[in-house]
Amino acid sequence: MKRSLLPALPALLVCLSCQEPRLLSEIPPSHSGLDFQNTLREDEFMNILTFEYFYNGAGVAVADMNADGLDDLFFTPGWV
Repeated sequence: MKRSLLPALPALLVCLSCQEPRLLSEIPPSHSGLDFQNTLREDEFMNILTFEYFYNGAGVAVADMNADGLDDLFFTPGWV
């Protein structure tokens, strides 16, 4: 028994046309002046098996901490 997808086509088109606008966009390092890579180096002592939180907590945070109207960036390593 073959089913046609034709009845579902209008619903699919409506769904695709109602997408929300993107809230974030990628800014290349050449434009922002920031070049950050969070590179973790695993070895026999520091890895997910010996240190449970090896991959947790690393990255970038953005907030206006001093209320000057500009976003402040905080870069954090995975572990110190």
